Amino acid sequence: MKPDMHTLRRAATAGLLAAGLCLGTGPSAAAPGPWEDAARLLETAESFVRARLGDDGDVSVRLGRLDRRLRLRRCDGRLQAFWPHGRRPRTGHASVGVRCLGGVRWKIYLPVRIRRYAQVVVAARALPAGHVLSAADLKRTRLEVDGLRSYHREPRRLDGMVLRRALAAGQPVEAVHVSPPVLVRRGQRIVVEARAGGLAVRAAGVALADGRKGDTIRVRNLRSKRVVQAVVTGRGRVEVVL
Repeated sequence: MKPDMHTLRRAATAGLLAAGLCLGTGPSAAAPGPWEDAARLLETAESFVRARLGDDGDVSVRLGRLDRRLRLRRCDGRLQAFWPHGRRPRTGHASVGVRCLGGVRWKIYLPVRIRRYAQVVVAARALPAGHVLSAADLKRTRLEVDGLRSYHREPRRLDGMVLRRALAAGQPVEAVHVSPPVLVRRGQRIVVEARAGGLAVRAAGVALADGRKGDTIRVRNLRSKRVVQAVVTGRGRVEVVL
């Protein structure tokens, strides 16, 4: 189970408090000195996260706030950000570490929320179940996609598809919402095309089952009365490969 933001913030606070108690070793640890700039810590962490997620498209990164009461001795070396346990998160709530590589050693963990966005095809208006989609029914909009099981980027890929359930205006069109149209109906008179090498012969037939594009159905040749297996290739058309 992923930790929520509240849990991550408590962990970050605990990490900072522990870091504040472990500012170094020897007499120099107790000596007064400047405090680490919180903005520099956040910038180091955010730059690290964005650089590691830069090839993943449209991504939003938001770091949790630091407790103003916390104090860290200014790092006299380099600040280094890292993923805890070396695992890079793809999305959701996570944490990023920052440590000081200097004479004063400490490390902290900051909560981070990663969101992913994309141009998604949504319903332009409320659409009923059974509706055959066209370009006028759809539009593209930028949405967070982390919670979507699947989504489409191009409206043209959905042209002619049939809605399996009703959609509200602005609702993303997912794979489970659509199915290919039925191109051949049982009992319908159809064109049967037989191919052998480079030759093609057409004949009239009747479909013995409903079929969508790519489905294999049984058809009867009206002249020979022979029943064969054929692949649906278009509206009212099937093909038999000899």
